Amino acid sequence: MNYDRTAKQQQNYVNQYHRRMIQQDLITPAGNGQVRFKLPLFKEYLDDTQDINSVRYDPLL
Repeated sequence: MNYDRTAKQQQNYVNQYHRRMIQQDLITPAGNGQVRFKLPLFKEYLDDTQDINSVRYDPLL
């Protein structure tokens, strides 16, 4: 397996969604690898979607 290619594909995937969220005014860049959420409670919502015990849990996110 070519790990360099897989890592680059994953980074491209992340960059795509990062760019979309900036364009939709959901986040702003806040330094190297950091973002600032612009919507109130948006960070908490995203955290809930990854918490298996939450009613908002979505394993596809």
